Amino acid sequence: MNALMPQIVALIERALDKPAQSLDAQAAMDQTPGWDSLKTMEIVVAVERHFQTTFSAQQMMSMDSAASICDALIANGVGQG
Repeated sequence: MNALMPQIVALIERALDKPAQSLDAQAAMDQTPGWDSLKTMEIVVAVERHFQTTFSAQQMMSMDSAASICDALIANGVGQG
């Protein structure tokens, strides 16, 4: 698992008001109750603030799972080196 994943999952849990460690790296919008498009935007903002990065509109449109968020962070150079 990518070293970023525990932080991503924790940010998703907070945004969705879920208990800590209730989600895992497979968390996805279509499988997680309470995760809708509005919550996705909240998650994106939380991730941008936490990792001090910004995402393009195209990236934001594809961020519907912990894995896709991790991919976007890596594409932005977060967690490398």
